[in-house]
Amino acid sequence: MKQLIENWRGFLNEGVTDIVYHYTFTENLSEILRTNKFSTSIGFLPNEWEHSKGKHYYYFSTARTPFSDYVRRRTKDNKSVLIVLNGRKLGQTYRSMPVNYLASSGASRYEKSEAEDRVLTNKPYIKDASSFILSVHFGPYMDEGALTSFSNKDYEDLKDSVEILNERQIPVFIYTRYKDWKNLNNKEALRSLSEFDSILEKEGWHEYQSKLDSSGLPKAAVQTFGKKPEEKIEELESIFEAINLILEGEDLGGLDETARSFVYRILDPDDSHATHSSSRLNAKIKTLGQEGQGKEIIDKYVKLMRSLDEPSINTLMEKVKQTYNRTYVYPEEEPQAMEEHFNNWREFIKNS
Repeated sequence: MKQLIENWRGFLNEGVTDIVYHYTFTENLSEILRTNKFSTSIGFLPNEWEHSKGKHYYYFSTARTPFSDYVRRRTKDNKSVLIVLNGRKLGQTYRSMPVNYLASSGASRYEKSEAEDRVLTNKPYIKDASSFILSVHFGPYMDEGALTSFSNKDYEDLKDSVEILNERQIPVFIYTRYKDWKNLNNKEALRSLSEFDSILEKEGWHEYQSKLDSSGLPKAAVQTFGKKPEEKIEELESIFEAINLILEGEDLGGLDETARSFVYRILDPDDSHATHSSSRLNAKIKTLGQEGQGKEIIDKYVKLMRSLDEPSINTLMEKVKQTYNRTYVYPEEEPQAMEEHFNNWREFIKNS
């Protein structure tokens, strides 16, 4: 009987719920539909590996309910999108399991409401994305003072997405009131771009946009900010190089501070900052189309950590904690603490 129960639990852990949900933003959806691929996330951290069944470095997060606290907080942004997916079909193609990652990483306030089904893969994307999509819900609500936060770019992304969805005969729902969007009251949702355009005209959105520069800034105060794409790729490659050097037991030499700071946090199996930093690195990798290099890096890191025994990992974690504790108490010593952190890694790897 005990074995039967264990087998049944294992069966439950293998499948995706019949209907699952994925939140993203209009800009991302436009890219998903254009490429017909869902980008997956890289599992950088040890507490993510326990959800990978020991074989999968990439995953795609979905929710069993659209009202999970974790995913629904995105509804506060009127550029957010809810994609309804055929979980049964996903489960026939990919392995998956229910997880409560946020709770395991210490974010206990989400413990009862995350409701995640994690789809597992060794690819940086899930191909033929449209075949899994049952419907798409857009939340460009115009009330609650949100009129000015929906830009021309957001409109173009929504328009492009709706046109592709119509071509592929995937149902579309557009919510222009926050209450309806928050509660997914699709009886009040618009079903066409022409209806949406009428609402935009009525709310004065076009008039407001006419006063803005193409960048979305007021014409009287146009300015240039942010890094160019080639600069961002250079920064990302610097981060990759830093991780490589550490994993090969080499000195970081003259690498820039941004790369060192990222690696300082990512190469830490027991630091809450690592979760945030690895998520940011995931976003960089996806945005800049560097999935190939990203996979090389995560392969090295995960293979190393999985090859180690528990006492070895505990030894490293203890050294890391000591380094961080001193950094928190004496912030001015962070450069020295960072160097010690890297030295701990080099010593750790050479002795492994």
